[in-house]
Amino acid sequence: MKKILLISCVVLIILFTACAGGGNGGDEPLKPLEVILGELGTGGDINEEGNAYEILDLTEFGWWSLCVKKDLLTQYVAFAEEYGIVLEGQEYTLTPNPLNDELLEVMIGESVFFENVAEAVIRVIQGGNDSQQKRSSGFTPTSEGFYLEKEPRNDTNLYEIGIRDYISLYPDKQSFIFDEHGTMIRPAYVKSTEENAYTTERYFNARSVAETEDAKGAMKYLKELSNYETYIDMSNPNRFRIDGSATEILPPDNRWRMRQIGTMGTLDGSHQFNIADDASKYTLSIDKDTLPST
Repeated sequence: MKKILLISCVVLIILFTACAGGGNGGDEPLKPLEVILGELGTGGDINEEGNAYEILDLTEFGWWSLCVKKDLLTQYVAFAEEYGIVLEGQEYTLTPNPLNDELLEVMIGESVFFENVAEAVIRVIQGGNDSQQKRSSGFTPTSEGFYLEKEPRNDTNLYEIGIRDYISLYPDKQSFIFDEHGTMIRPAYVKSTEENAYTTERYFNARSVAETEDAKGAMKYLKELSNYETYIDMSNPNRFRIDGSATEILPPDNRWRMRQIGTMGTLDGSHQFNIADDASKYTLSIDKDTLPST
């Protein structure tokens, strides 16, 4: 009987010892919920082992982006479905790179300076986060994409690429946006969210004289020019796309655009179409009697 009692006591001691180790893997301490970006490592080419993050500076086009190594981040903070970075009192969500799920990325507007980004806090996004922090899923740009000049295909050397795809390709220095020497290809054209494409020279000229001297001001200035349609480039480029975790190049979209059928204005015989905005919806009207022959 004494032997049974002794064995029972030993079992209980073992069980209590295991419980004292906690439910997080014995002696492994609980990880914090936030970390200073600079504590992960230095900034630079994300492909180099010693670097923890990389910045793509395209503030001249209205934005910059940050790319962070996820494996380094999870060494310092608790694992989570989402992480955010706090910059100037606003929290931006880091999203997985569609081509490399070991990288997290975010786009930030040019009004937020990145010079001190190493001091920014990255933290776990959870329901209990400080409600006073403004949340943002990312920056809403004034430009939709770029046209790059590359080897001709489908009778054009232009390739359209969305700016978010551009960001996701940047960590791979042998990707579509780099030339054979590993140099990033600068945009030849900038495309606004209204589907208006301008040469980068025209865009920079507009930016320099716009009231606010930023990307938003440049697009506003170009849109408000008299006969602004004459400044829009009507090229039909090839179209680069990221589809899931793969990439593809589509041929040009040669369908007619509305502005190609004529001018917009009151349908009094001198204009081909008009768009009315009644606050709740847009109404498109076309004067078929003035349409050009196909």
